[in-house]
Amino acid sequence: MVTNKQLIQLRPITMADFTAVLIWSKDDTFCLANGWETNRDEQELNEWWMHCVTNKATDFKRIGI
Repeated sequence: MVTNKQLIQLRPITMADFTAVLIWSKDDTFCLANGWETNRDEQELNEWWMHCVTNKATDFKRIGI
């Protein structure tokens, strides 16, 4: 029997996740539903994601699933 604990893993976000972020950024429905700007420049988006990955706040956690 497979439990949910075996199926879901929470982890810190990484720059390797940028591929998914880039795909999401090109989906207008996703962007509108999540308050993201549409038609973002890929370089600007990459810089924003780098900030998300490297900015280590003590009161906020960014995680990947």
